[in-house]
Amino acid sequence: MPDSEYTYVGSELYLFEHARNWKRYLAQNIRPYLGTSVIEVGAGIGANVGYLYESQAAWLCVEPDPRSADRIRARIEHRELPATCRVFVGTIGDLPERERATSVLYIDVLEHIEDDAREVVIAARRLELAAT
Repeated sequence: MPDSEYTYVGSELYLFEHARNWKRYLAQNIRPYLGTSVIEVGAGIGANVGYLYESQAAWLCVEPDPRSADRIRARIEHRELPATCRVFVGTIGDLPERERATSVLYIDVLEHIEDDAREVVIAARRLELAAT
Protein backbone atom coordinates (compact mmCIF):
# COMPACT_ATOMS: atom_id res chain seq x y z
CA MET A 1 0.00 0.00 0.00
CA PRO A 2 1.30 3.52 -0.75
CA ASP A 3 2.83 5.60 2.04
CA SER A 4 0.58 8.62 1.52
CA GLU A 5 -3.16 8.22 1.33
CA TYR A 6 -4.56 9.20 -2.06
CA THR A 7 -7.96 10.86 -2.31
CA TYR A 8 -9.80 11.10 -5.61
CA VAL A 9 -11.45 14.50 -5.93
CA GLY A 10 -13.56 13.94 -9.04
CA SER A 11 -17.27 13.20 -9.00
CA GLU A 12 -17.65 11.86 -12.54
CA LEU A 13 -17.34 8.25 -11.35
CA TYR A 14 -20.90 8.48 -10.07
CA LEU A 15 -22.10 10.12 -13.29
CA PHE A 16 -20.37 7.66 -15.63
CA GLU A 17 -21.65 4.75 -13.55
CA HIS A 18 -24.93 5.39 -15.38
CA ALA A 19 -23.43 5.55 -18.90
CA ARG A 20 -24.97 2.16 -19.64
CA ASN A 21 -24.90 2.35 -23.45
CA TRP A 22 -21.21 3.26 -23.43
CA LYS A 23 -20.37 0.55 -20.92
CA ARG A 24 -22.28 -2.10 -22.91
CA TYR A 25 -20.53 -1.03 -26.12
CA LEU A 26 -17.13 -1.11 -24.42
CA ALA A 27 -17.87 -4.50 -22.86
CA GLN A 28 -18.90 -6.19 -26.10
CA ASN A 29 -15.60 -5.10 -27.65
CA ILE A 30 -13.34 -5.98 -24.71
CA ARG A 31 -14.97 -8.94 -22.95
CA PRO A 32 -13.97 -11.62 -25.52
CA TYR A 33 -10.28 -10.90 -24.92
CA LEU A 34 -10.07 -10.77 -21.13
CA GLY A 35 -9.09 -14.35 -20.35
CA THR A 36 -9.41 -16.03 -16.98
CA SER A 37 -8.09 -13.32 -14.67
CA VAL A 38 -8.12 -9.53 -14.70
CA ILE A 39 -6.34 -6.72 -12.92
CA GLU A 40 -8.38 -3.54 -13.35
CA VAL A 41 -6.20 -0.52 -12.52
CA GLY A 42 -8.02 2.58 -11.35
CA ALA A 43 -11.19 0.60 -10.78
CA GLY A 44 -12.93 3.61 -9.22
CA ILE A 45 -16.18 2.45 -7.64
CA GLY A 46 -16.30 -0.83 -9.57
CA ALA A 47 -18.78 0.35 -12.20
CA ASN A 48 -17.05 -1.50 -15.07
CA VAL A 49 -16.85 -4.91 -13.45
CA GLY A 50 -20.53 -5.73 -13.86
CA TYR A 51 -20.36 -5.05 -17.58
CA LEU A 52 -17.06 -6.78 -18.29
CA TYR A 53 -17.09 -9.78 -15.97
CA GLU A 54 -18.09 -13.09 -17.53
CA SER A 55 -16.74 -16.01 -15.58
CA GLN A 56 -13.20 -14.99 -14.65
CA ALA A 57 -11.61 -16.98 -11.86
CA ALA A 58 -10.17 -13.75 -10.43
CA TRP A 59 -10.83 -10.03 -10.82
CA LEU A 60 -8.59 -7.66 -8.86
CA CYS A 61 -9.73 -4.05 -8.59
CA VAL A 62 -6.69 -1.84 -7.97
CA GLU A 63 -7.77 1.57 -6.66
CA PRO A 64 -5.62 4.18 -4.92
CA ASP A 65 -8.53 5.99 -3.23
CA PRO A 66 -9.57 4.16 -0.03
CA ARG A 67 -13.12 5.57 -0.15
CA SER A 68 -13.66 4.30 -3.67
CA ALA A 69 -12.13 0.94 -2.71
CA ASP A 70 -14.58 0.75 0.21
CA ARG A 71 -17.43 1.29 -2.26
CA ILE A 72 -16.19 -1.67 -4.31
CA ARG A 73 -15.95 -3.83 -1.17
CA ALA A 74 -19.53 -2.93 -0.25
CA ARG A 75 -20.69 -3.90 -3.74
CA ILE A 76 -18.97 -7.27 -3.37
CA GLU A 77 -20.55 -7.80 0.07
CA HIS A 78 -24.00 -6.92 -1.31
CA ARG A 79 -23.41 -9.33 -4.21
CA GLU A 80 -23.63 -6.54 -6.79
CA LEU A 81 -20.19 -7.70 -7.97
CA PRO A 82 -18.93 -11.28 -8.29
CA ALA A 83 -17.45 -13.10 -5.32
CA THR A 84 -14.24 -13.65 -7.31
CA CYS A 85 -13.69 -9.89 -7.21
CA ARG A 86 -11.09 -8.54 -4.76
CA VAL A 87 -9.89 -5.02 -3.94
CA PHE A 88 -6.38 -3.69 -3.47
CA VAL A 89 -5.82 -0.12 -2.25
CA GLY A 90 -2.83 1.34 -4.08
CA THR A 91 -1.35 1.26 -7.56
CA ILE A 92 -0.22 -1.59 -9.76
CA GLY A 93 3.35 -0.82 -8.68
CA ASP A 94 2.33 -1.42 -5.05
CA LEU A 95 0.92 -4.89 -5.73
CA PRO A 96 2.77 -7.89 -4.34
CA GLU A 97 4.97 -9.46 -7.02
CA ARG A 98 2.90 -12.67 -7.05
CA GLU A 99 -0.18 -10.86 -8.45
CA ARG A 100 -0.56 -11.82 -12.11
CA ALA A 101 -3.44 -11.87 -14.60
CA THR A 102 -4.24 -12.70 -18.20
CA SER A 103 -5.41 -9.10 -18.71
CA VAL A 104 -4.61 -5.71 -17.22
CA LEU A 105 -7.25 -3.05 -17.84
CA TYR A 106 -7.03 0.73 -17.72
CA ILE A 107 -10.46 2.13 -18.58
CA ASP A 108 -10.46 5.93 -18.71
CA VAL A 109 -7.41 5.88 -16.42
CA LEU A 110 -4.09 5.73 -18.28
CA GLU A 111 -4.39 9.29 -19.57
CA HIS A 112 -4.38 10.52 -15.95
CA ILE A 113 -1.09 8.81 -15.07
CA GLU A 114 1.88 11.14 -15.36
CA ASP A 115 4.47 8.57 -16.48
CA ASP A 116 2.15 6.44 -18.59
CA ALA A 117 4.98 4.74 -20.52
CA ARG A 118 6.49 3.45 -17.25
CA GLU A 119 3.02 2.38 -16.10
CA VAL A 120 2.55 0.24 -19.21
CA VAL A 121 5.89 -1.48 -18.59
CA ILE A 122 4.85 -2.25 -15.01
CA ALA A 123 1.49 -3.57 -16.22
CA ALA A 124 3.12 -5.78 -18.87
CA ARG A 125 5.19 -7.46 -16.15
CA ARG A 126 1.92 -8.53 -14.47
CA LEU A 127 0.65 -10.48 -17.47
CA GLU A 128 0.47 -14.25 -17.51
CA LEU A 129 1.24 -15.08 -21.08
CA ALA A 130 -0.36 -18.11 -22.65
CA ALA A 131 1.99 -20.84 -23.84
CA THR A 132 2.38 -20.82 -27.60
